[in-house]
Amino acid sequence: MTEYSCDVIRDLLPLYADGSASENTKAAVRRHLLGCAECRKFYSHQNRELHSGRAGEGGGKYHYLDVVKKIRRKTVIEYSVAGILLAAAAAGLMAKNRKKKTKIVFPFGR
Repeated sequence: MTEYSCDVIRDLLPLYADGSASENTKAAVRRHLLGCAECRKFYSHQNRELHSGRAGEGGGKYHYLDVVKKIRRKTVIEYSVAGILLAAAAAGLMAKNRKKKTKIVFPFGR
């Protein structure tokens, strides 16, 4: 019987294959692969795809951390642009409201 489900192990396989997983994670994945023929088959198929270049860029070895860095960089840029646009819109609205100088009328006096 294995410690983790096949789904968890399959999620960890890219880290394991790239050598980025911790020693404890590598040991857990190794133990699971020894006891689970289906995950061994999945791992060998995944490894073949990654090293053949079908899943990676330029036919080289797949580097999980490089992909994560690209995703993070893109996300940071997108959030930065969204923040700048939101700040510009807020500044524009504030400037527009300053020019109007509308008087607030309370219906029951004040």
